[in-house]
Amino acid sequence: MKKPLNIIIVGSPGSGKTTLSKHLSYCLNVPAIELDYYHFKENWVEVEDEIMVKKVDEMTSVPGWIADGNYKTLRFLLWKRADVLIWLNIPFFTNLRRLLVRTIHRAYTKSRYGMAIRKAFICLFLLKTLFCIGF
Repeated sequence: MKKPLNIIIVGSPGSGKTTLSKHLSYCLNVPAIELDYYHFKENWVEVEDEIMVKKVDEMTSVPGWIADGNYKTLRFLLWKRADVLIWLNIPFFTNLRRLLVRTIHRAYTKSRYGMAIRKAFICLFLLKTLFCIGF
């Protein structure tokens, strides 16, 4: 029996890393590890690097996983364990469109990041309004 592959998917935000990892996870029957999930707490508060590295170390210590994300603090760990590295190089305007659609979708749904995005939109609106008034 073949050893399951360890796969890393990297690329810019909005390039489709998580989408591809979910599809590959289903096809290959291995767990997908969304690194953003372990990097952020609620409202986009960052987790300490040591905690994230420890958690990802535990999950990738066994063969057969797909990790998606670009975290410098995890490269030393993940890249030496990976059998395959997939680099998504998506055209700028395709990426921009995907990010806009994703951000709007998250802002108006009950997603994990929705509340933080709504707060950011409100702050941006208030800052723009205050700036236009002359403050």
